[in-house]
Amino acid sequence: MRLKTTDLMAFAYCPFMYQNGGTGELVPPLSLKESLLRESILGAEQRALDQNSYLTTRKIGNIWEKLWWPVASKLELDPVSIEAVSVQMTRKFVDYCRYDISGPGFETVGIDVKSEIQLGRCIVQAEIDLIKVPLFKDRNTLVLIDFKRKNLKPSRVANDIAILTNMYAFRELDRAITYITVDLSENLKKMKMVSTYYEPKDLDKVGKTLNYLAEGIVKGIDYQYPWMCDRCNKCGRK
Repeated sequence: MRLKTTDLMAFAYCPFMYQNGGTGELVPPLSLKESLLRESILGAEQRALDQNSYLTTRKIGNIWEKLWWPVASKLELDPVSIEAVSVQMTRKFVDYCRYDISGPGFETVGIDVKSEIQLGRCIVQAEIDLIKVPLFKDRNTLVLIDFKRKNLKPSRVANDIAILTNMYAFRELDRAITYITVDLSENLKKMKMVSTYYEPKDLDKVGKTLNYLAEGIVKGIDYQYPWMCDRCNKCGRK
């Protein structure tokens, strides 16, 4: 059986909800502007890597303009509105470039990386937007950067099954892993970053949990626990 990391997360959240297809609301998709912002940052990171140079606000902005203007024109937005959005996004470009992960102290080793891991009788598709390694300190640490998740608190990042699955996919490198979520939410004036840290021995424990969840999906386990239900209605049951 082939699964996504969000399948494991949804099953862990509520088997009844998962079996009834209620998974989408757990991970809100990026909006159009947020998606273009993500593409712009990753594109600029790739350009900096190709040129053996550093990331700059200008590099991100150049790619943003190439992506945003054609899309905005198709939406029939007026030039003033188009430019206003670009100004809003420029603040986010500048903010991202202030973080040390965008500077010379971190080397980019992978962009938009996809992988597969075996969990019992399941193949799980994992993916991460950006992989970096520190050059000057904590050099045995792998930094995974995720631009797809929004509105996460530190406690949620540390225990989110989808995030833990992505981290587990790199366990064979035998490195400590720092996982950073970069919140691209439109309603935020600046970007917000939240992180968690796992040692290799901790990821071995994570693997036991992930295998347990994957096996539960294969067996079609479906149960409700009304005493724990917070009436989120994500399962579609009113």
